[in-house]
Amino acid sequence: MFDLIKEKIAHTVVDWKLKDKQNKNQTFTEFFKRSFNFLVLMPQDDTDFAHSVQVLYFLEDNKKHATAMTYDFRVSLLPLRFRNRIVEHTLADANALKLPSTKIISKLNGMMFQVVLDLNRKDNLFYSYISSVVDVPIRVGFSKTNSDLYYNFQIKDKETEAEISYKNFLECLKIFQG
Repeated sequence: MFDLIKEKIAHTVVDWKLKDKQNKNQTFTEFFKRSFNFLVLMPQDDTDFAHSVQVLYFLEDNKKHATAMTYDFRVSLLPLRFRNRIVEHTLADANALKLPSTKIISKLNGMMFQVVLDLNRKDNLFYSYISSVVDVPIRVGFSKTNSDLYYNFQIKDKETEAEISYKNFLECLKIFQG
């Protein structure tokens, strides 16, 4: 019961902080071609995590610099080639409402990304909030609760299988490859 109350408060805080933030009109044409630094928010779900790694391979194949963000205990699940490009976080990087700490947000804003890709298919306020507060022009994520607040490009996901969802995600990115 207490966790549910904290979650409701966290959503209210996020809504209040983002209420005046407007998504700038963006031209998505060739954004992929013009962008080099990507922040990839890895999914919390284990099955999704395993299948989402194909997004990192896709970015690498297209000569993009991808920095993945995930919990510290998940770093070992990533292929070795991506482990030197990780922003790991712990439970200590979340505040009492389970939102990202000011420290982690400052760290991410100091890294100068051009695109955020949130690979969480299910609601995850921690990562959704990061998507919206990291200073980038392009924020891409799956459609979910309040996703208009967080992303300026949303991908509808009606799939139950993670593998298909991430293949569809990549197909959407390929449209913007130019």
